[in-house]
Amino acid sequence: MLRNRSILFILFISVFIFMVFCVPSKTKSQAWSGVLPPTRAVNWSSAGAGTIPARTTVCQTLGTAGQSPSYSQSVSTAQIFSALQACNGTNQTVYLNPGTYTMTQTLGPSGSGNPWPSNVTLRGAGPQQTILTWSSSASLNNCNGINSTAFCVINGDSGALQYSANVLTVTSGMSQGSTSVTLGATASGYSGSLSNLHVGSLIAFNQLDDSSDNGNWFVCGTGGVTGTCSQQGVANAWNSGGVTRAEMQIVTVTAISGSTVTFTPALYAPNWTSAKQPYATFSGHVPTTGAGIESLQINTQKLGDIQAMLEFMWVTNSWVKNVALINNVGIGAAARKHIEASSDAHITIQDSYMYGSQPSSEAYGVDLLWGTSDSLVQNNICQHIASCTMTETAVGNVFGYNFDVDNFYTGSGYAPNWQQCDAFHHDDGDYYNLWEGHEGICWSADDIHGTSFADTAFRSYFNGRDAATQCPGGGTACGTGPKTQNTEAIQKLAYARYDNVVANVLGSAGYFTTYQNAGASGNTSSCPSFNSTAIYELNFAVPTEQPISPQCNGAIWVLDNDSLVTSSMMRWGNYDTVNGSVQTNSGETASSASTYPGLASPSTSWSSYSSFYLSGKPSWWVFPSGTSSTPWPAVGPDITGGTISGVGGHAFHNPAANCFYNVLGGVNNGSSGALNFDAKNCYPSSGQSSSLDPPTGLTGTVVQ
Repeated sequence: MLRNRSILFILFISVFIFMVFCVPSKTKSQAWSGVLPPTRAVNWSSAGAGTIPARTTVCQTLGTAGQSPSYSQSVSTAQIFSALQACNGTNQTVYLNPGTYTMTQTLGPSGSGNPWPSNVTLRGAGPQQTILTWSSSASLNNCNGINSTAFCVINGDSGALQYSANVLTVTSGMSQGSTSVTLGATASGYSGSLSNLHVGSLIAFNQLDDSSDNGNWFVCGTGGVTGTCSQQGVANAWNSGGVTRAEMQIVTVTAISGSTVTFTPALYAPNWTSAKQPYATFSGHVPTTGAGIESLQINTQKLGDIQAMLEFMWVTNSWVKNVALINNVGIGAAARKHIEASSDAHITIQDSYMYGSQPSSEAYGVDLLWGTSDSLVQNNICQHIASCTMTETAVGNVFGYNFDVDNFYTGSGYAPNWQQCDAFHHDDGDYYNLWEGHEGICWSADDIHGTSFADTAFRSYFNGRDAATQCPGGGTACGTGPKTQNTEAIQKLAYARYDNVVANVLGSAGYFTTYQNAGASGNTSSCPSFNSTAIYELNFAVPTEQPISPQCNGAIWVLDNDSLVTSSMMRWGNYDTVNGSVQTNSGETASSASTYPGLASPSTSWSSYSSFYLSGKPSWWVFPSGTSSTPWPAVGPDITGGTISGVGGHAFHNPAANCFYNVLGGVNNGSSGALNFDAKNCYPSSGQSSSLDPPTGLTGTVVQ
């Protein structure tokens, strides 16, 4: 049972009603109208936790005041979490004085029924002032089955891991645009009851994968000798007894009347249907909500191979802001993910810095998985990480204005000069995700674990070539020069269909010689040579630009190339360094696609399309004294005079890149170690919380 459950529930409902009905929308609906059709996009303006409250009133203060960052604060993990629990629901702050806090356990709940508190912020004095560091992974808990984590922000329900409890059938209402359904009996082989569902609960709707390729919106994760749509089969998608339910969406319950459940937002996908036996799965506990983590450093450089530095699970309307996550570096020696969000909705990760990873295929900055929906990853820096932003069964999320540099990757079976992309789809069931204003190396959708559809890149700059030549501290493990293998700006492998590439800047001058390298389908004995100098790499079953077949790579099974990737992709208004011009070709609008076609004549009135999710220039679009400013927007066919060389003047650095280069003093050759990040030095007018009211209404002991 949840502690003080009735009080928690009342507090949650009051905050939920305020957030749903009182928080203003960030932008008009359908900001993409006239460029994208409604079958290819959603209203991304509602992504994230909304306006982050300042919470200047301190509920409790921990640590000795007036100390330097190197001062060893005698405050334990348990004391910090106890303070958060004592301040639960107050809409106030637990403040950590400057110093180094040596953690010996996971910061978070221990045991079922013990949630991370709602509506309280954990805040330090700044990422270089308040440092939480872990000395050993031996005492970390597995965050209710996730595996070892340093932070575990969870609603306390251990029975809801990967949808093992409260699995109900849906008898009616599963269609695009629906905001209510009728729930039926508990699904065969599962447990749970409608009585465990509450107003404010999160529901993960899901349905069966397609049994065969329907030639359009194809949801599939089978692989190897038993499948035809992925290389390895599903990874994080729901796969029980060989039955996969990868297509998901997580929504919030607003009303329950008998067996009829009303929720927000509406169902997004055009292929929801009762024919695929939809289920509604949920936690029996209300989600943790309104949890903030701000202005501190999470340092796991002394830990080895753990799952994540920070985990969210069954959490909503919560955030990370002005946090530096400093990871270790090396094979088997670093956390696999900086931030992992599982089964969540409306999470915001903003104004933060992530450094370090393993140089392998599972080394991510932010990983959204298990249906995580409508979340916002915005204005962050990723440095020396294999892949900055990752989706693994994620829906309707926004990755906005992040900067990625030095994609640290020497993965198994590849030479050190193999390039890894920083914006990525990686599991069955990703759809309607937006990458906007991103500045980095490349945008990829692989078929390692399954299919994806209708993701969008807008006003982003993908240079196509990782310039890193060395590792921090020297050595050649990162390669002997700029990457030369798997170099492209856009890589979409088989079954990544209906994607939109709009108003981006692509490529690096003098390196790319080919506009597009697209694999043909239907001839698995065709094994072309590998071309690493194309802006677009499309259709192929594997990134070495071949199908999987006995003829091409000795496989005992077949995964064909997929020409529908190209024919269903909508491209419009992109500048590339091969053509040296902005492309608005009618043959690339996907208007002839048999289902979910693109517009025949998309708009070129670019001044009307500054953003697909923001209503105007955001508060963090500011620049410190002594650095050059950047116009809003910074990238696109209508931009002139840009300061990034070799791209026709169509791109300026975004604020996160400006912070990296001009404030932190970083370089893009891979030699920079962890940098001294604090958002207040980079975005001085962005509303960073710097002042705090004195403690009032204390309910716990202040540690001195």
